Amino acid sequence: MRTQIKYNLKENTFRITSEVKEEHIKDIIGNVLRAQIGTGSDERKSAEKTEYIIIIDLELEDDTFKVSSDTGNKSLTTGILMQLLQEYGKEKNDLIIYE
Repeated sequence: MRTQIKYNLKENTFRITSEVKEEHIKDIIGNVLRAQIGTGSDERKSAEKTEYIIIIDLELEDDTFKVSSDTGNKSLTTGILMQLLQEYGKEKNDLIIYE
């Protein structure tokens, strides 16, 4: 099951397209972030863009996931996902758009 997140840096908005039910996306992002703990930093130069795309592929058969992005490094990808998770914690949020 695929979830695509488009983060617009200038507008500070997230556009989410997913095969996963909306109420489960926050849990998936949390699991992705937990898996990053202890993996070390990524020294590659991050891409300088206005919009970034992060794709999370979830394999339900064995509860594994694969994360790919056009950010240029894992640290920026993790930072964007952390910011998205923080936005989920806000009561009224116009920054997360579901498509």
